Amino acid sequence: MKACFALLVTLLTSFVSLNTFAAPAPPDTAIHMVAPQEKMPNLMVKNNALISPLAYNTGDWTYMGYTQEWVAPYRPYYYKLLQLNDPAHRYSSIIELSIEGDPNYFNHQSTYRIRVDKVPGTTTRFDGMEIKCISGNARGATFFVYNDALWVSSNYLWGYVFYRTIADFHDSPMVTAPYTPSLVRPVSALVITTDYGLKCDFDNNQFYKLPYHDVQGNAYFDSNVGIGTNDTKGYKLAVNGAGIFTKIKVKEFGAWPDFVFEPTYRLPSLQEVEQYITTNKHLPDMPTAATVAQEGLDLGEMNRKLLQKVEELTLYLIEGNKKNEALERQLIANEKKNTALENRLEILEKQQQKR
Repeated sequence: MKACFALLVTLLTSFVSLNTFAAPAPPDTAIHMVAPQEKMPNLMVKNNALISPLAYNTGDWTYMGYTQEWVAPYRPYYYKLLQLNDPAHRYSSIIELSIEGDPNYFNHQSTYRIRVDKVPGTTTRFDGMEIKCISGNARGATFFVYNDALWVSSNYLWGYVFYRTIADFHDSPMVTAPYTPSLVRPVSALVITTDYGLKCDFDNNQFYKLPYHDVQGNAYFDSNVGIGTNDTKGYKLAVNGAGIFTKIKVKEFGAWPDFVFEPTYRLPSLQEVEQYITTNKHLPDMPTAATVAQEGLDLGEMNRKLLQKVEELTLYLIEGNKKNEALERQLIANEKKNTALENRLEILEKQQQKR
């Protein structure tokens, strides 16, 4: 019985050690290329069983390696996926990359589609590249883009990295097996992305972020969005058509016009306002009808200006009310004087009649 219990404790200890998790430590300062057989077991734990990646039904997917080293501190691996294999090559290739992180979590898996293009006349770099998440978590991997190479690393541990070639219409830019990972994060990349897709124009050194969805279904855009139009005129959102909202909030970055109530603010007289309207046919500091027709209406700025006019009108009303109150007090005083004079006059008239 004791022997069985000791054997059970030994098995449990071995199982816990296999499943122990530690956060990745900072990369080494020197490049450390890991040989495929170095401290990398052929088996991983899944559902309390040891399973080889080759045991999965991978179809036409090719196994590249693990997402991280298999000994503490479990640092992530960096794989060189694409490279300029020959200056004379022509590339028109479509490749898919699958990050199969820990299956205990619904958001640790990602599938990406990568396209790379190059003509033989371009001898030192690619001409174009596109990276886009087509399934799973768009934040599942980090890509390091160079003129002549593409590196990738999983953002999640305890899994595998697979790839497959969808099409090589000419030559292939894939790094040839065995896929030797590095423990050092690549440096001096032209651009790095951990979420947005990328459209790379190496001819003009331009890089464009492509929209993506997170695991909750939220959409993220770095560029402009046009609805019903392909000309946004530089605006983040352009809509050609009607819209309906249950609530809209405009965040104003300019000065909110409470300065109207400061003692130093000069409120123009109504005579000045009248003269301005007579000359310009619109209120001071307000856009003309022609300007609105040509440039449109800035809701935030217009609300600010309208509030300024309301505050100025409030001051005019307060000033007018003060004058009215003064006139009322004067009127009451005059009425009292008139009443006193009428009483005196009545007394004089009665005295005159008695004579």
